[in-house]
Amino acid sequence: PILKWIETTPILKTNGVYLITGGLGGIGYHIAENLVHQYQARLILTGRRILNEEFSQKLKILKTQGGEVLYLSGDIS
Repeated sequence: PILKWIETTPILKTNGVYLITGGLGGIGYHIAENLVHQYQARLILTGRRILNEEFSQKLKILKTQGGEVLYLSGDIS
């Protein structure tokens, strides 16, 4: 029964909310782009670095692709 549920229940949903740690780094940003492009996701991205011009540009790109994006700076450990 649980395997049938896993096989038939979509894990990612349109307009879903997703938290990505390291969301503006290489892998995290790639995942964020895919979620926004394919699922119009609402994202909470976290990272240790403060928001700078490079990160601001990445956020703008994600937003123009149809996503809602929030970036929070901090160390999650």
